[in-house]
Amino acid sequence: MGMNKGKETLRGTITEKALERLIAEAQHAEKSRDSERMRKSLNAIWPDLEVEPNIPETDSKTAAELLRLCGFFIGYHGHLTNKRDYQERGKDLLSRSIDLFESEGMTEEATGARINLAWRYQQQGAFEEAAVILDYTKATFKGRKTHPLYLSIEMCEIVAEIARGNVKEAIRKIRRIEKAVIESGDEVLKSQFHNEAGFAFAEQGDLVTAESHHRRAAESGKAMGNERFEAISTGNLAFVLKEQRDFEAASAEIEKAIGLNRKGGHDGFLAHNFDTRAQIYFDQGDYGRALLAIENALEIFVMGDDFAGLTEAKLNKSKILFKLGEVSESLLLFADTVSIVKAKVSEAAALRYAEDYSSLFYVHAESGYKKEVAQFRKHILRDALTKSGLVFKTAAETLDISQAMLSDIVRRQFPELFDELGIKKRKSRKV
Repeated sequence: MGMNKGKETLRGTITEKALERLIAEAQHAEKSRDSERMRKSLNAIWPDLEVEPNIPETDSKTAAELLRLCGFFIGYHGHLTNKRDYQERGKDLLSRSIDLFESEGMTEEATGARINLAWRYQQQGAFEEAAVILDYTKATFKGRKTHPLYLSIEMCEIVAEIARGNVKEAIRKIRRIEKAVIESGDEVLKSQFHNEAGFAFAEQGDLVTAESHHRRAAESGKAMGNERFEAISTGNLAFVLKEQRDFEAASAEIEKAIGLNRKGGHDGFLAHNFDTRAQIYFDQGDYGRALLAIENALEIFVMGDDFAGLTEAKLNKSKILFKLGEVSESLLLFADTVSIVKAKVSEAAALRYAEDYSSLFYVHAESGYKKEVAQFRKHILRDALTKSGLVFKTAAETLDISQAMLSDIVRRQFPELFDELGIKKRKSRKV
């Protein structure tokens, strides 16, 4: 794209100095994830987002960086505002940027663009495609393991491991890079790190550590003055508080997140907030309100490209319908959900969804009244303990019995649950 200075753009003549200033301002806005400021910075070459950016004639290095910035922005903006096809357009611009960087031998810049490209795939739920990009990027990266680009690669990999259900591997990576991330001084990276760490520890059942990470992520968001990061962390904190069965606190946090995302016009994250609101109602047994909340989430998700968010919400709706006694409708919706997951996310995700959905069922074994009743009671106990993260106090609250009664029932009637669920037995006191 070798070119003359001062090419006419959609906004008139742009000089070399103006172009340098545009790039510097856009890079600064990118670093703080300020979508509105980045939009203003790029306006001189991209006044209408519904058409392609008007990249002026300049040297290949400058053109490549402009393409990267535009690719990052359109994907990021699309994810925030839930715009259809913006991720695909971002992927195209980033791919063109990578080709130009590589043609100039600019491997570090190409690495940054590839990381941006991997994020675009991940924000569509296409984790396997993102993994291929990340594997190549990591294999060709020559910098230090404390370099911000390397830490960003690791962050992307952590997201992918959580999505695949490889929680132990995700936590291993988290512990490996934690010191470097904290010492980096990069508040954006720190906020991302604490959010993903919170997700991983919540999946492991360590809700105290998960809560701590999400609160620290919110602190990083406030330190940047970035309400979007604050809203993300607040929404994530609400989910952990729900898992701890502190429904009052969870409801307060999710309403705060909803308010922040409504204020910012960030429909992409608002959809996730409505999903969390539905799960809070679901866990309280308020299935009518849960259905209304999940419908709000789905109305937004269907308009965009966040297939992971869409299918998660559809799974949650199928579970709500089941609890409302609409079993046939629930089964049909679940079947539709799995077909989308297989096509847009992964086979592994489809299997996890099936395991989650199947937990709603109790399989009648036709083994006689007494044995059948005992097996059903064991099923209820196992389900409550599993959902509580093996915390007896929380499981007892779910079952509406005392913790002492739950412990006594498990110890005397179903002692095999200790081994099956990996629960450590406490020694009985001798009176």
